Amino acid sequence: MSPQTLVWVRVLYAGSLLGLLAFFLLWEDGQPRQAFGTARARWRHVGRNLGLFVWVVLGADYLAGQWLVSSQSLLLRSTDWGLNLAQHLPLAAQCGLAWLASDLLDYGVHRLSHRVGLLWRFHAVHHSDSHLDVSSGLRTHPVDTAVHVLATLGLYAVLGLPLWIEGLRAIICNALSLVQHANVRFPDWVEKLSPVLVTPAQHRDHHDADANGRACHFGLC
Repeated sequence: MSPQTLVWVRVLYAGSLLGLLAFFLLWEDGQPRQAFGTARARWRHVGRNLGLFVWVVLGADYLAGQWLVSSQSLLLRSTDWGLNLAQHLPLAAQCGLAWLASDLLDYGVHRLSHRVGLLWRFHAVHHSDSHLDVSSGLRTHPVDTAVHVLATLGLYAVLGLPLWIEGLRAIICNALSLVQHANVRFPDWVEKLSPVLVTPAQHRDHHDADANGRACHFGLC
């Protein structure tokens, strides 16, 4: 991947995240599924979650993602690292393998985060949000996110896949996370996608788990 293409991936990543966040904040303002008591309470809730997200970006994405990985690997330009088990596969096969493997990894780490006491202490920060809205999709503990980041980096190292594929996948997964947490009423056809995607209603069931974290619907997509 050329440096210019990498710049576009980063722009698309940030633009899609901020754009969808703004879109759902406006939608929630006009037609909330569950209204806050006051506008001030709502924006205090959003501000608190966004403030935590800043710490996640600095602590998990930067320190765990950038500081612990070599600059060449982090630039997501090549597969000149890892065990190179999949390096010689066609690009379409690499993308398919990366998506499937990353999705299974996310499912496994998420499930462990609900079952292992130490991991649950960090993941519980996400579940402690009593009023779900789009900003809840960004509410995580830096350690919780760092675990996912490091596990993903390890997976790509073992498979020898270029990290830029995960960059593109993250754009889609972040969008799904915002959709799943949004405090709006979606059309009925959205929930009919449940056989292939975790829909907003299913994800609300996940957040309705009992206090020990034994939930359902651990997948993202």
